[in-house]
Amino acid sequence: MKDLVEDVLETVNFKTALYFKHDFCGAWGMDVPSGDLGQFHFVTGGRCVLQIDEKKHEVSRGDLIIFPHGYPHRIKANESAFCKPGKEVVREIMNDIKSVDNGAMTTQLICGHYELDRDLSHFILQELPELIIIKNEDYDRFDLMNSVLELIIDELKAKKAGYKLVSLRFSEILFVSILRHFYLHVIDDSKANLLNDEAIYNSVNYIHTNIHADLSIQKLSRYSGISRTLFIERFKNSVGYTPLGYIKSWRMTKAKQLLKYSELSLGDISEQVGYASPSAFNRVFKQTFDISPKRFRRLEMVD
Repeated sequence: MKDLVEDVLETVNFKTALYFKHDFCGAWGMDVPSGDLGQFHFVTGGRCVLQIDEKKHEVSRGDLIIFPHGYPHRIKANESAFCKPGKEVVREIMNDIKSVDNGAMTTQLICGHYELDRDLSHFILQELPELIIIKNEDYDRFDLMNSVLELIIDELKAKKAGYKLVSLRFSEILFVSILRHFYLHVIDDSKANLLNDEAIYNSVNYIHTNIHADLSIQKLSRYSGISRTLFIERFKNSVGYTPLGYIKSWRMTKAKQLLKYSELSLGDISEQVGYASPSAFNRVFKQTFDISPKRFRRLEMVD
């Protein structure tokens, strides 16, 4: 059975990249511009200052910083340190160009990014804030997140055969653990219920596994083990959509993905997203996105 998070990350073409594990010396600093990529920094040694707009945060060893939506920021040795453009810093490190910074090591960082097709998003990604800081004291050694961070450090330090691929896979696991941590421990609105309400979470997983099938409220409420009326109420409180509204929304998202990344015919795509009639699929897609599936695919091919 396909899990909600697995299906969402697969659909949005989720990828990760690790730039470096690097010792920064002296009064270093980098200016990271806004962009489509979600950046992360893991402080593995020393301390530094994170600046977002005019707000500053002191971060130190063990702290994890995530910008899910690519918000611009500066990260530097201290408040007065000069910041180079982030791309220039990454280029110098990747090409082993000696930095002009002198002095003892002040900070050790692992930096990377998360990439996804934002045209195919889902609320569990959209609801993430511009900045997440998970302090070292917020998780213990028995948490998956802490274990994965330690494994990434070990891989980048030892550099055994295949370490880059292994590190990337651990980084993907890290992102999933961040999602879980955020929805279980940080977010304080009703959508936190999705991971805590087992009946609704199971019904959402059922939708993602059976998006091609005939899905009805009666079938879903029976699967969840609660009454139809209570199911609708709890589903809307946890997901933010009615059950049928969510099904339609995710079917259209899956249709977009298949139109962009597969060579399936329009008839095959309509079947895979639960429409027995291609004409019904065409109508709903055009109502949703104000463009026909055929024209959408043609424009994506041009891009």
